[in-house]
Amino acid sequence: MFDNALIDAGASAFTLDPLQTNNLISDSNSLGSSFEHDQFETTLKQYTDAANFSTQAVTLPDLRISQIATPASAVTGSTLNFNYTIKNLGGATGTSAGSTRFYLSRNNILDSTDTLLGTDAVSSLAAGASRVESASVTFNNNLTGGLYYLLAKADGQNAIAESNESNNVLAKAITLTTTPQPDLMFTNLTTPTVVAAGESYVNFSYTIKNQGTAATDWSSSETKFYLSTNSTLDSSDIHLATDYLYALDPGASFTESYWFSIDENVAGGTYYFIAKTDSNNTVVETNENNNITSKIITVTKPDLVISNLSAPTSAVGGDYIDISYTLKNQGNAGVAGYSNYTNFYLSTNTTLDSSDLDLGYDYAYSLAAGASQTSTLSYVHLDESLTTGTYYLFAKADGDNSVLESNENNNVFYRAINITEAPKADLTITSLVAPQQVTAGDALSVTFTLKNQGNASTGWYGSDTKFYFSRDTILDAADTYLDQVSSYSIDPNTSVTETASIPLSSRLAGGTYYLIAQADGNNDIVEKNENNNIFYRTIQINPSLDGYSSINGYGLVNASAAVAKALGQNPFPSVPNLGGNNWGADLINAPEVWAKGYTGQGIIVAVLDTGVDRNHSDLSSNIWRNTREINGNGIDDDRNGFVDDYWGWNFDSNNNNTMDGHSHGTHVAGTIAAVKNSFGVTGIAYNAKIMPVKVLSDSGSGSDSGVARGIRYAADNGAKVINMSLGGSDDDAELKAAVQYASSKGAIVVMAAGNDGDSTTMGHFPAAYATQWGLAIGAVDRYNQMADFSNRAGGTRLTYVTAAGVDVYSTVPNNGYDSYSGTSMATPHVAGVVALMLSAKAGLTDAQVRQILSSTAENSPTAPTTNSLPLQASLASTPDSLTLTHTSAPTVAPHDFESSEPSTTLRKTVHISNQIQYEQASLTSFDYVTGLVFPSYFTDGEAV
Repeated sequence: MFDNALIDAGASAFTLDPLQTNNLISDSNSLGSSFEHDQFETTLKQYTDAANFSTQAVTLPDLRISQIATPASAVTGSTLNFNYTIKNLGGATGTSAGSTRFYLSRNNILDSTDTLLGTDAVSSLAAGASRVESASVTFNNNLTGGLYYLLAKADGQNAIAESNESNNVLAKAITLTTTPQPDLMFTNLTTPTVVAAGESYVNFSYTIKNQGTAATDWSSSETKFYLSTNSTLDSSDIHLATDYLYALDPGASFTESYWFSIDENVAGGTYYFIAKTDSNNTVVETNENNNITSKIITVTKPDLVISNLSAPTSAVGGDYIDISYTLKNQGNAGVAGYSNYTNFYLSTNTTLDSSDLDLGYDYAYSLAAGASQTSTLSYVHLDESLTTGTYYLFAKADGDNSVLESNENNNVFYRAINITEAPKADLTITSLVAPQQVTAGDALSVTFTLKNQGNASTGWYGSDTKFYFSRDTILDAADTYLDQVSSYSIDPNTSVTETASIPLSSRLAGGTYYLIAQADGNNDIVEKNENNNIFYRTIQINPSLDGYSSINGYGLVNASAAVAKALGQNPFPSVPNLGGNNWGADLINAPEVWAKGYTGQGIIVAVLDTGVDRNHSDLSSNIWRNTREINGNGIDDDRNGFVDDYWGWNFDSNNNNTMDGHSHGTHVAGTIAAVKNSFGVTGIAYNAKIMPVKVLSDSGSGSDSGVARGIRYAADNGAKVINMSLGGSDDDAELKAAVQYASSKGAIVVMAAGNDGDSTTMGHFPAAYATQWGLAIGAVDRYNQMADFSNRAGGTRLTYVTAAGVDVYSTVPNNGYDSYSGTSMATPHVAGVVALMLSAKAGLTDAQVRQILSSTAENSPTAPTTNSLPLQASLASTPDSLTLTHTSAPTVAPHDFESSEPSTTLRKTVHISNQIQYEQASLTSFDYVTGLVFPSYFTDGEAV
C-alpha cells in the first residue's frame, strides 16, 4: 500500500521513485511488465470509478565493472594507476553512479577480511552506457610478496537500488613483489664496566650494521640508550642519551663514540646498559625484533668519613682556634672538587642536632676513591656567650648533604673540648633625666648615665641605648620606638653620661607615658647579665593643639586636601600613582588635583635661582615672556626699569641673560612646571608659566640685595608664586622687607629650609621669615622620612611643611635630566602646589595659603588621611629596623662649584659679605646618625 500523501489534490497519477523498491507489489499485464498500484484517498474528488487506480512501469539501473586494466604485477609500497570500465546494464539512468571501491584480497571473493585500498566517485550513467574511469591505489609496504586479487566493486557503498545487486564485483589477479628494506642491528657495544653515580661524560662506542637489502634514507633515525635493572627494555628504565643515524647503505656499518651521564641519585649496584637502534620506529625493516643489545655495568658511589680531628683540648669563650681534620673517601667512586663542605659544630653532648652551635665550614676538594686529604680551618670563633664546661667539637663530612654516598650515616666525628667562660661587659643605666612634661611635636631632651659593671670592655664598636614610650613599665612590641644613642669603648667599672634630643611626633596622644631606656638595645654586646638593661621614668605628654612639630613643622604637604579646602570641598578621590621618576608628585597627591582639571593654568611662578634653560624641550612651552617688552630693541618698552627683560632679569650681573650656566635653577623649574608629556618628568603645576629671575651666579652664589631686588621684580611683574631654593645664615633687613612686599602684592614666597641638619631654631634666611610671610620647606625621602640634611622646623612656630627632596629627578640644561637632593628640591614641589591652589581659587592671600597648607598637611589634627604614606611616618616613629644603605661610593659631580675635598660633616651655607647660596645638599663621605646609615654630605645628582 502506498502512502496517500504522495498524491496531490486533483491529480490522477504520480511517479514512484525507483529506489522505493520496498513498496513494489508485483503484478503482470499482457506485456509482461511489472506495475505499481496506488489507491487514492476516497475523500478526493473522484471523476470515474476507474480513475481510482493508476499504473506506471518502473525501470532500475544495473551497474557492473566490465574491465580492470592493470599490469600483472606491482611492488609493495608503490602506487598503482590504472583504468577500469563501468557499465549501466539497467533500463534507467541513475542520478549518480555512486562510487567504486577497490579492495586487495587473497582470493577473488569480496569479504570482510579484504583490505580497502581506495574509492572512485562515478557520475551518472545513462541506461546501457559505459565509461572508462581512472583510479589509483597504494599497496602497503608491509605486504608480503605473492598472488593477490584487485577487486573492484561498482556502487561500493550500496547506495543505488539496482535491478541486479549481485553483479557489482570484478576481480583482477595481480602479483606483488616485496620492496627492498633495510635491517638495522648492533654488531658492537663497548662501555666501561664501572661508572660512578653522578659522573658526567661517560664515554662509550657502538657499531650499527644495515644487514637489509635497502639503504636507510636521510631522515634521522634515533638510537637511544637506557639504564635498566634487567635486560628487558620497558618504560621504567632510565633514559641516558640519544644519538642519530642517517643514510646507511645495505651491508654498511656505522661506528660512533658518544657519552652519557649517570644521575647522582642512582643507587649503587649492577645495571644493564641497553642500546636500541631505530628507537622511534621511523625505518621500516625486514626484521623489527633485532634492534636491541645490552651490556652489564656497575654503578658505584663515594663514602666520605672524618678519619681524624685535631683541636685544642681547652679554650676560652671568645677565642679563635684552629681545627685540623682528615677527610677520607672510603667508597669506590671519586668526588668532584668543591662539590661539598665539611661543617663544624659545638655541642653540649655527643649527639649532633639543630640546637648545636654552627662554627663554620671548609671546602672539600676532589677526592678519588680510597684517597684522603688533611686540611686546617683557621680562626674558628668560639662565642663569648659560652659558659664554663665540657663541650664536643663535631666535624661532619659532606655537611650540606650534596654528595650521594653509599653510606650516609658515617659522616660525623667528634672530640671533647673544655671551655672557660670569657670576661664580659655588663651594661646598666644608673640614671635617666628628662623633663616631667613635654608637648607632642617638640624635641625631648634626655640625659642618661650608662655604666659597664662587668669585667670586660664593650669594645670599639660600642652599643646603642634605645628609647621607647610605653603605657606601662614593661618593654614589649606594643611600645613606640623613639630614638637611639651610640656609646663606644666603655671599660669595666666605667660610666659615661650621654645626652640626646629625641624628636616627638606631633600626632602623639596626650597622657602619661613611661620613658624606657634600654642599654645595648640592639643586643650587640654579649653581657654577663642580659636582664638589667632597662631603666624608666614617667613623663607627661601634652597634646599638640595645631599639630606643629619642631621636627617637620606641619608635616607632608597634601595638594589634594589643600586645593579642595581652597574650594570649600572634601579632599578629592584617590587616583592611581604615576610611579617611576614622578614619585614626588604621588607623595603629595598632585595627580588627584590634575584629575579635577587644576594644572596651574594662568599662574606665573618666579624661579629665583641660577637661571633657567628656557630652550629645554620639557620647559620651553611653559617659559614666561614679558610681552610688554620688545625683545632686543634696546628700549625699556614697559618702563619697568629693565631694558629688554623679555625673558626676565639677571640680578647677579644686572643684565637680561637669565640662562642657567649651573643647572640648579633648571632642575627647580622642571619640578614646578615641566610639561606633561611622554618623556622626562611632569611638573607639579605643569600648565603654569616659569618666570626666570637669575639672582645667583653660575657658581651658585649671590647677594641678599640681589635676591631682594629679584623678589620685588617678580612681584611687580605678575608672579603669584615665588620659589627660592636658596638661603643664608644671616638675617637681612632688605631681604625681609622684600618678602613682606611680595606678600602685600599677593605673591606667595616659598623658601627652602636649608641643608645644615639643624634641629634647634630655624636660623636660615629667608625661610625663617615664614613666621610671618610665605612658607618654609623641609625635605623628606620617598618614604616620608625626614632627610638627615634638612633643617628642622624648630621650636618657634612658623609655616613649615615638607615635600620630596631626596633623589628627585628633574630637568637640567641641554635637554638633560638628573636626580638631585636638598631642600632646594622639596621647595618647588610646594611652589607647584601653591600654583595649583591659585589656579583653582584665584585671589587667595598669603595668609590664606599659609593657613590652608598648614591645616591640611599630615600633622594637623584636621588633616585628611588620604596621603600615600602613613601620617605617623616621621623620624619620631621610625622603626628600629629601618636602615638606609649605599650601593656604591659617591662621586663629586663636575658642576659642584665648591671644594672637592672630602668632608665628614654637613656643608654649612656660607654667608659672607651678605652672600647667599642655593640650597642643594652634597655628599662625599658617610656618617652614622641615630643608627641610620645615611650620607651626611652628598654630590649634586647623587642618589641617596
